[in-house]
Amino acid sequence: MDAIPFLLLMGYFLGNVEIPRRSSGERRLERSVLVASLVAGPMFLAHLVAPTEVAVAAAGLGAVLGYNLPLWSPRVRVADVRGSLVASTVALFVLMPRAAALGLVLFAVLYRLTRRVSLSGILAALIVPWIAWLIAGSDLYLLYGGLNAMVLVYRHLDRVEIGLRGMLGRSAEGLYFRKTIRRAGIVAMIAVVFLGFFLTRYVYHGFGLHPEVFRRGSPELQYVAITFDDGPHPEYTPKILDILAEQEVRATFFVVGRHVDAYPDIVERMVREGHEVASHTYNHANLLRASESLATREIVRTEEALERAIGERPKLFRPPRGLYNETVLEVAHGRGYTIALWSLSSQDWLGTPPARMVRMLTRETAGGDVLLFHDSGDFFTAAGASRQNTVASLGPVIDGLRERGFRFATVTELMVMTLLTEGESP
Repeated sequence: MDAIPFLLLMGYFLGNVEIPRRSSGERRLERSVLVASLVAGPMFLAHLVAPTEVAVAAAGLGAVLGYNLPLWSPRVRVADVRGSLVASTVALFVLMPRAAALGLVLFAVLYRLTRRVSLSGILAALIVPWIAWLIAGSDLYLLYGGLNAMVLVYRHLDRVEIGLRGMLGRSAEGLYFRKTIRRAGIVAMIAVVFLGFFLTRYVYHGFGLHPEVFRRGSPELQYVAITFDDGPHPEYTPKILDILAEQEVRATFFVVGRHVDAYPDIVERMVREGHEVASHTYNHANLLRASESLATREIVRTEEALERAIGERPKLFRPPRGLYNETVLEVAHGRGYTIALWSLSSQDWLGTPPARMVRMLTRETAGGDVLLFHDSGDFFTAAGASRQNTVASLGPVIDGLRERGFRFATVTELMVMTLLTEGESP
């Protein structure tokens, strides 16, 4: 995770490199190749530094931002429609090549219909991420593609409005969106930065006094708890259970109710092998602004799914992404749950390479930590991405923590040991 800001900035500053405009066709082709290099270069470098799709996407987004919104010599690029579209297209091709190829066909069709380069390019850029999502199922493509399309819209706003007015037979004088939307765009970008900080702070530390939310055990303990979110998954959860059985480690699985209904036999195996099963909502719903009815429905439906699968209801509840509000607290506590979050994330949801995960977790884990892994899930949703990195890192992480003298417990066991430790006389 700590490499992502660096890669984003690296891409941005490389995207800032100024390329003189050329008038002849040959020179324009040469310029397009140079623009492509400014975008593809940092993306391939990111793959060498941190070989994950998130890292490559961050470098590409930075390069596209740097090219379209440079810190210096912005006048050179005011009318550079070709270069701007080349930058975004290359970034899409590196990250999602099959969808981008279809996007070129779509662009050709749209251009044939509209005869507007900017309008056709932006419309194609808006549709390509959905094609990539349908092909690969990863919502990272939707996130990256949406941001890429926003940059294009922001950069070509005047041309898009002129094109739309031309198609409607209206005058291009007095463009309305030029200042309004661009000012709104700046405010939105600032808001995104603060929202990222807010969510990070909220998830890992919380706001206000919520002592009833369990985040970690006593640091005096030599025990840690390993937890998994978003499962069960038919491919990765059985592999994880095999590793835990071989290592003789019991873990806590925060399961999604609809996955329980789909794979009840895997949940039965969890219980049979001594693991703790807890609730993670039925639909992996965002509960940050949840109403009482939504929170109740998500919790109750998961209870019912687990009662069908294993004949018992859970005692622990973890809201997706660790986001909750006072209503969620009241509903969960009213139904007898303890909300259990985590203190240290494996960052497997970012596609972090196994070796990096092992180094980070074995180095940073402290007594009482609750470790977060995922046996299913994607960047935002509860399904779609590969969790092979989690499978590959789990055994070495357990070995490394054992070498440091740690032992393993379920979350409930860690809670009980913490209460006993804190209740002892000094």
